[in-house]
Amino acid sequence: MRRRDTGARRRAARFLLGLLPAVLWGPAQAVPVLEGRTLRYEDGSRLVWQRSYPAALGDLSGPLEVGGVTYLGVGPEVYAYTARGRVLGRADLPGAVTSLDASGGVVRVTTAGDGYAERFTLAGGAAGPSVQERVVFPPDPTVTQWLLRAAQAVPEAGVQAAASEDPTNPFLLLRLAEQRRRAGDSYAALSAVRRALGTSLPFPAWVQLAARLDTAGYPAAADLALDRARRDAAGRGLDPDVPVSRAALGAYGNPSAYLGTLLDQNRLARAAAWIGYLRELHPRFEGGPALYARYAGILEAQGRAGEAEEWRQFSRSLRTGTLYNLGADGLDTVRDAARFLVLALLLSVGAALVVLAVRAWQPQGRPPGRWEGGSGRGCAARWPAPA
Repeated sequence: MRRRDTGARRRAARFLLGLLPAVLWGPAQAVPVLEGRTLRYEDGSRLVWQRSYPAALGDLSGPLEVGGVTYLGVGPEVYAYTARGRVLGRADLPGAVTSLDASGGVVRVTTAGDGYAERFTLAGGAAGPSVQERVVFPPDPTVTQWLLRAAQAVPEAGVQAAASEDPTNPFLLLRLAEQRRRAGDSYAALSAVRRALGTSLPFPAWVQLAARLDTAGYPAAADLALDRARRDAAGRGLDPDVPVSRAALGAYGNPSAYLGTLLDQNRLARAAAWIGYLRELHPRFEGGPALYARYAGILEAQGRAGEAEEWRQFSRSLRTGTLYNLGADGLDTVRDAARFLVLALLLSVGAALVVLAVRAWQPQGRPPGRWEGGSGRGCAARWPAPA
């Protein structure tokens, strides 16, 4: 009995000794690790999930884990993942992400611009990260077209897997919808389009998506995307009175180029939606007067003279008003007006000098008065002779 008791005690002691590390240090925690361009989520020696990011997507920053959520900067985006690898959401930022930190439990992001840096605060939640500050996007295609490029970089055979891994990219979902439609599954195609419209996007991406929805044959979805572009731009404080160059408009989705394509195809019903978007959001874009005139000419040729005249009047109204509204020749107009004002001022100063000179010359030609210098007799009359 004593030997049996001794053996049982030894086994119990070994068991307790085995539990001691777990009691003292707890179980090994799963941590995100970035190896090259692959994000790995490891639980000790066990790989839970991993994601790889092509070099075309830009530099990677992080990873950073806060509250069980893993944040990773990819180009100008910050993705948030759950512990199981599901994408919680994406935060769109105005420049390439250079660093992530979590001081005080708040996720802060630093982005790099053209010679400057900005810092933003991310708020988490079930819907994914959201930027607390207002984000104003520069007219930089590397930023505003990032989602489109990321979707186009995926080979055709990998579209379904990529759309499952990143359901926040609507361009992947639209590619998936086109695959489903070619396969004859219209219900699955419409479902993918609805999911694409359910994502959160900045207004340049909404415009890009609207053009592709229009081309794919989903005009109602394209109109909805344009409406969301208007709302997002208004929320970011975009000023329609500021003129927009062709390059900037191209970075913001290039709606004028797509409008020109619609006019070439004589698709006036769709052209009306796009020119209405331009009129509301970017009325003073470079090349606008020519495009407005072209649209008015097409309307007039179809017997819609009233609408044509309304567009011509709108185009003329953009040429008057403040300096912003003077159009492409605004600076020349200001220069000519300034030259005229300077010339008028010089003439006024010259006329004043002539008047002063004439008035000063008159006393010199006048006969000498009583108190003015004259003959000696006049002087003797005023002063008594000495005794």
